[in-house]
Amino acid sequence: KDCRYLYMVVGNESGGSSPPSGWARVDLRTGETQRWYEGNRAFADEPHFVPRGESQGTWTPGKPELAEDDGWLLAMVFDAKRKQSCLCVLDAAHVDSGPICRVWIPHGVPHSLHGCFVPKKK
Repeated sequence: KDCRYLYMVVGNESGGSSPPSGWARVDLRTGETQRWYEGNRAFADEPHFVPRGESQGTWTPGKPELAEDDGWLLAMVFDAKRKQSCLCVLDAAHVDSGPICRVWIPHGVPHSLHGCFVPKKK
């Protein structure tokens, strides 16, 4: 099964090279793109999709139990002005609304932190 949505870190819309400062969601069927930017002196890391509730999302073969974008995006952002990082939680269906929650930590996390979500086995 082909995926419908792509989630990614983005830099800017001018086409020039810039540090990653936000996130985007691209609908591969319609071409619609949602973007959200943190702002100046903020550096975003790659987002990770986590299915909402007990859904196995697209990790299980076959049709997803819920809509493919029914979940959360978790992503780190470093705020250079504050010299702190935070974990941002976004609604995967509404990336353009920005984070619905932030968990600030008392220091910066090195840029390019990689990770993944693995659902627990039943």
